[in-house]
Amino acid sequence: CTFVVVMLWMAPFVPAMSPSRFSRAFANFFSKLPALRTTQSKIVLLTFIFAAAASGLVQLSTTNELRLISGVDKELLSKQAALNAILNPASPAQFFVVEGSSGCDVLSKTAALKIRLDELKSQGITMLAASRFLESCEKQKENRLLASRANARALELLSAATNEKITASFTSQDVLSVQTWQKSVPEALSRTWINSRQAIVLLAGVNQDNVSELSKIADGLANVSFVDTTANIAQSLAYFRDRVLEVLCWATGLVGVVLVVVFRRSFLRLWTPCIAGIALTLGTLGWLNIPLSLFSVLPLIL
Repeated sequence: CTFVVVMLWMAPFVPAMSPSRFSRAFANFFSKLPALRTTQSKIVLLTFIFAAAASGLVQLSTTNELRLISGVDKELLSKQAALNAILNPASPAQFFVVEGSSGCDVLSKTAALKIRLDELKSQGITMLAASRFLESCEKQKENRLLASRANARALELLSAATNEKITASFTSQDVLSVQTWQKSVPEALSRTWINSRQAIVLLAGVNQDNVSELSKIADGLANVSFVDTTANIAQSLAYFRDRVLEVLCWATGLVGVVLVVVFRRSFLRLWTPCIAGIALTLGTLGWLNIPLSLFSVLPLIL
C-alpha cells in the first residue's frame, strides 16, 4: 500500500520525464489491473477489508519473544528438561539474593529462607548455598555451648577416673566469620558470596511448574529478593512490543493529521490504503494464528 501511495503521489511531479522501456511495460501491466471506478465499489472493498481484518484482530494473541529468539525445538527442550531432572544442576537464571548488615545477618536470613525452601522439596527444588557448610552465628553459638557442656562433663568424668585434675586447653569462643571461612575453603564454595554482606542462593530443580511458587517465597523476608532473569528479559521484550504498537498508533494518527492539513478532504485517498494495509496485516496474523511479537510488530512501522 505504501509503494502504491508513493507511486501515485510522485507521478504528478515528474510529467516531463521521458518514459523508459521498463516504465512502459510497468504502466501497461498496471493498466490491466482491475480498477475501482465507482465510489460504491470502493466502499464495498474497504468494508470487506476491514470486516476481514476485524475478524482476525479478535483472534490475535501475544507470545514469549524469548522463546522465539532461542528457537529451540520442543522435543529438544523436553529432552533437556529430562536431563536436568536427572543431573539436577543449579539454575543460572533463577536465584535468591540475600542482603544484610553483616555476615551473621546474611547467614540468619539465609537460614530463614532455607526453612521455606524445604517446604518445596517435594517439587524437586533444592537449595545450594554457603549455609550448607557455614551455619548461622546463632547456630554456631548454640553448637559451641553444647560442645563446651559435653567437654566439661567428659573432663569431669575423666578426672574422677584418673584421680587427676584435667583441664581443657584454650578454645576460641568466637564464631566463624564469613571472611575467615572463605580463606579456608575452595573458591568454588565461596563464590556465591558477592561480599560479606551479600550472598547468592542458587537453586536446583527449577522448572516452569514451580517457578511461580519461588517468587512467593521471599514475601515477608526483609532484604531477600527472588531474581528470575528469564522472566525479566521476557517482560522487557513484551514492554518494547507494546511500546512499538503505541508508537504505530500515534504515528498513524499524526500522519492522518498532516494529510488533513495538506490535502483537506482528499486526505482519505492517501491515508486509507495505509490504514487498510496495517489492519489487514494484523487480521491476517490473527487468521493464521501467528501471535504478536516484537519481531512481527516492527515491520508495521515501515
